Order: sequence, then structure tokens, then C-alpha cells
Amino acid sequence: MKITREMALEIVLRLANDPDGRVRADAYANILMPQEKLSKVVKNPKAEREEKIAVASNPNTLPEDLDSLTNDSVTWGVKEAVAKNPSTRLETLEKLAKDKHYSVKQAVLCNPNVTPEIVEELSHDPNLWTRKAVLDAINKNAKEAEWFLLKKDRLLPILFSICENKGN
Repeated sequence: MKITREMALEIVLRLANDPDGRVRADAYANILMPQEKLSKVVKNPKAEREEKIAVASNPNTLPEDLDSLTNDSVTWGVKEAVAKNPSTRLETLEKLAKDKHYSVKQAVLCNPNVTPEIVEELSHDPNLWTRKAVLDAINKNAKEAEWFLLKKDRLLPILFSICENKGN
């Protein structure tokens, strides 16, 4: 039996109304979830934390809804999911790179749209784990030859700067 897209969407939408928040969260994380349903969760003050994290991680979530999640949420888990989302605006990534919680800053480094300027800024973060995450991100991205070749002129000075400050 082959499940059609329409059938799968019907199931996802039905499970978004499940009595258990964990099931609803998985439904909201599903790529088939329509944007208008994701937006309703963002605007719902009674939405559970897991549901908000699921919406924040869904690449179909509108950038303005992702912005709203970072503004309304003091929960670092939601901000972390927004930071990793490839649909997050650059301005939002820049804001999250200044967040007080180091795991949010680390999540920014996992975003495929992170800029060399953000990497540079985070390389000077006072938190040890954030600086280590910068090196991990650079190492991971250096393995992707095209990315490295395109940006190496901007990243190598950052690497040298980090290495010079390692003893401090």
C-alpha cells in the first residue's frame, strides 16, 4: 500500500489535534504541516513548550513567525530551535548570536546561513563552550570544500585569532 501525499497530510493534520502534546509536537515538526497551522501555534499562548520547539524547528515556518518565537520566548530550547532553522532571517541569527544562553549561540553556528561575521563575533565570546563550538563549526565546514574555498579568505584570520587567544 502506498500512502499518498494527501493521505499523509490528512493524518498529520488529525494528529495535530491529538490529546497528547508530544504527538501534536511531532505533527507540527512534520514538513507537510501547512504554514497557517504553524502560525496558529506561534500565536497560541496556551501552546506547550514542545509544540513551540517543533514549530521553531520546522523549515516551513514563516520567518516572521520564527522572529515572534524568539521575541516571546524566554525558553532557550525554543530559541535554540529557531537558531538552527534554515528559514531564520539573518537579522534574527545576529540577535540570537548575542543571546545570554551559550547553547543558543552554539545553535546559531549550526545554521547553514551563518555568516563569517557571526562566526568571528562568537569566536570572542567569553564562554569556553561557545568558542569551542566555533572551532567545531569551522572544522565541519572546512570539510565541505566549496564552502571553505569560497570563504577561506575570511575564515583563516578567525582561526588564527582563536589559536592566538587559546592560552588566555
